[in-house]
Amino acid sequence: MIIRDLYIQHFGKFHDRHIRLEPGINVVYGDNEAGKSTLTAFIEAMFFGVERSRGKAARKDMYSRYQPWEGGRNYEGRMTVEADGDVFRLSRNFYKEDPSFTVEHMGSGKKVALADERVDDLFEGMTRPNFRNTLCVGQLAGRPDDRYGLSFQAQMAQASHTGAMNVDLQGALDYLKKERRAHDTKTLREQLQAVSERLESTTVILDAETYERDRARLTEQLQENERRTRALDRSGREERQRERKQRVEAARLLEENNQLAEAYRQKKARYDALGEQTEGPAFQTARKQWREARDAYNQSYEKLSGRTGRDLAIVFSVMMFGLLLLMAVFFLKNSTVYRLGACGAFAAVLFSCAALLSAGRRSLKRRTEQAREAMAYYQERMESAMSGNEAEKERDRLRRDMRGLKERYDAIQEPLQRYLDMYGEDLSMDEDTPEQDQALDDLRAKREELIKKREQLDARKEWADRAEADRAALEEEMAALQEKIGQAEEKRGIVDDCIQIFQSLSEEIHGDFGQELDRRVSDIFCRMTDGKYLSVRVDEQLGIQVDDGHRFVEMDQLSQGTQDQLCLSLRLAMIHLLFSGRPMPVILDDTFASFDDSRMAETLHWLGHETGLQIILMTCHHREAAALRAMGMDGHFVEL
Repeated sequence: MIIRDLYIQHFGKFHDRHIRLEPGINVVYGDNEAGKSTLTAFIEAMFFGVERSRGKAARKDMYSRYQPWEGGRNYEGRMTVEADGDVFRLSRNFYKEDPSFTVEHMGSGKKVALADERVDDLFEGMTRPNFRNTLCVGQLAGRPDDRYGLSFQAQMAQASHTGAMNVDLQGALDYLKKERRAHDTKTLREQLQAVSERLESTTVILDAETYERDRARLTEQLQENERRTRALDRSGREERQRERKQRVEAARLLEENNQLAEAYRQKKARYDALGEQTEGPAFQTARKQWREARDAYNQSYEKLSGRTGRDLAIVFSVMMFGLLLLMAVFFLKNSTVYRLGACGAFAAVLFSCAALLSAGRRSLKRRTEQAREAMAYYQERMESAMSGNEAEKERDRLRRDMRGLKERYDAIQEPLQRYLDMYGEDLSMDEDTPEQDQALDDLRAKREELIKKREQLDARKEWADRAEADRAALEEEMAALQEKIGQAEEKRGIVDDCIQIFQSLSEEIHGDFGQELDRRVSDIFCRMTDGKYLSVRVDEQLGIQVDDGHRFVEMDQLSQGTQDQLCLSLRLAMIHLLFSGRPMPVILDDTFASFDDSRMAETLHWLGHETGLQIILMTCHHREAAALRAMGMDGHFVEL
């Protein structure tokens, strides 16, 4: 079979493009991004259709990659091929909403019916795996797929038995491996472990006697809690009524306090204003002395007020220091005399310190009292220095009023301060959300805890009642799982035996045609390398080794150019075996990129004179065309 022409109506970047091909060597030249790979994909799509994926993978599948750039429903093309003297035209519309595929016999004009669009029914051996692994060779991708080995062996086995066998070794092996995974016991064993753990957890049993005793105890505690809660709640209501009365009284006292203070301030302001009218030199002198006495009194009073805390700190420090020394004597001197002496000294120091602090406090208190008496003395002098006019009479009246206000103010300070200490300055009381007593909160929290414990006890009892029934069910489930595991392991063993049989069969099949494959690959590779390598060995997975004259070396140890020549030799040998020497189109997409000029020329010469294949050579270089002309070889040239 050869390809005669391509008409790319809408595919990738191509639109309404016609390309004619000839038997022999066709050189298709184009710069990078010119569409050489798109042309290769079009040939594959015309034979086998475009592959589509599902989900996220659909964004990068063959269908999406080669959709026409201009969009629309036109996603189609035609290809004319010749096989055994007959000419056929293949037409495809790839658009997913309206796909179609027709094959016409150009001689008769009749359409050829193909089951499931299988072109291998018309062109023997023309399947997508065979196309990708033999007929289509790309740069650095010349080695067939690892999974293709078994498929190739099956086809060779079928050919060697003249079609009597329809062998699909790879499909059968994939099925067996799938069955092996299906009979994996990991999940069953995990289920068995989970059931075993559940069975172990059912061993804790709550007997009826213990349950009744514990539940009666919790019920009794709940009843006692409710009794105490009711009593405390009742007393709390009475306490809030008393508190409400006290807050009302505190509010009244605070209002009276503020009124007295405001009245005193106003009278004091009037008193001071009148004093400025009646003050003489004697008054000024007396007032200055009164202020000095007042300042002395304030200083002494402040010292006396802070003396208690300071004295306690001094006594505490002396005590701690003395105790440390006393402890040191007790540990260092194991003598009663020393210890008694140390205790006496400590008591004497402590007593002396207390006596000194007490004496200082009495002296400071005495100075404070003297300053207060001096203030009273100078107050009287100021009053006597004032003249007896009307202003002075009004000042006398104001002084008496102020004294009365001061007495009333002082009288309410003690009860008011007591309320303020209890409730603070906020004397309001929220009737809707009263503050709960801490003891009542504790009782209610305890009640919730007891209810929870009783519910947990009931749940344990319910669980215990179910445990015995569940235990039998779990034991039965464990037995069933163990039986399934045994059956799965038995089936897995059978599958393993079948896989071993298929692997042995693969080796036998490879042995039937392996020597022929080795011979053909060796012959082609020897010609391509001008006799540098004489022998090649291919295993059943299409792994390749080369004899360098001393030993067989793996293909990966060779240069990239030699590897590409070796893979091309393998593909050409497989093409000859698969298609029984019939001419077939071979697409070389930049396959010679790693070849030097000499190897490329040798390979082109061999392809043109020895194979009888149609070669479609995709390249971005001119050296292939130059080499063909230099060797005087015919070639058909296409420029994209």
